[in-house]
Amino acid sequence: MKAFLCIIVLLLGIIIFAEDNILPPSRYIGIFTNWKQYKNGEIPFSDAGGGEYTGEWTYKNNLTHIEGQYYKGIPSGTWIAYRRNNMPYIVASYADASYSMTVYYPDGLVSLQEIGDLIVTPDLFEQKPKELKRWDILGVPYKSYNTASMTGWLWFNGVDNGSRSFNLGEYLIDCYYFIISPSTLQVAFYISKGGPVVGKVVYQGVIDNATGKIAVSKVLNYGTFNVKIYLSLYKSERIPSYAQDGDVPDTSNPIEAMVKFDAGGSNHLDVKLWSLYIFDKK
Repeated sequence: MKAFLCIIVLLLGIIIFAEDNILPPSRYIGIFTNWKQYKNGEIPFSDAGGGEYTGEWTYKNNLTHIEGQYYKGIPSGTWIAYRRNNMPYIVASYADASYSMTVYYPDGLVSLQEIGDLIVTPDLFEQKPKELKRWDILGVPYKSYNTASMTGWLWFNGVDNGSRSFNLGEYLIDCYYFIISPSTLQVAFYISKGGPVVGKVVYQGVIDNATGKIAVSKVLNYGTFNVKIYLSLYKSERIPSYAQDGDVPDTSNPIEAMVKFDAGGSNHLDVKLWSLYIFDKK
């Protein structure tokens, strides 16, 4: 759970760390653990009223916008962080000493739901989760697992998810991976054009427990968009093959998740998404 929450914080940190001098009207900020380089609870607030602001607050840059409310300087009510395509990414609600939070994938499917206690002190605004539920990229409830009694080749899930975004012509493409089980990796590509997602492509990489080979297959392809997407998983020494189906030999080296986007003409991109790992658990 900690790994997943860290990913959320890192992604939001990247989104909001714009080169501007905008500060919230309080030393506290909803949703986030920090604002730019400042820890939540230690923000040099912009409000001349001593940080006791009551009312609505918004922030916008070219990547995102955030909407929230304050009551006497404390985040209150509903806070929303939006993606670049203006779709909600995180929605949080604060009341009394508790909070709830929902995180969404780019297509609107729920990724995570969390409720917990809210701790506010003069220099701290902390959200301590008590209950947490997760869903995979296809909307299936995620079940945690323990590899202690398992043997054979497995995905290493030190950090079991991640995301990146790319611009390709008129399209914005959000890329996600999620290790949903010891044997199965999901990789999703969400395609949008400045608004809601118009298409989604999902691949799975399934490890053969005995040999460590990874079978890559496309399991979902829907929507209307002019982008061809090819994913390959291979060890770093191997020349990539942009086949939609394939496998890689066992290796202790990183498994490179490579993708080729082709939107026609000069609109194409070849990029490494992530370095992932498998291991042979004796």
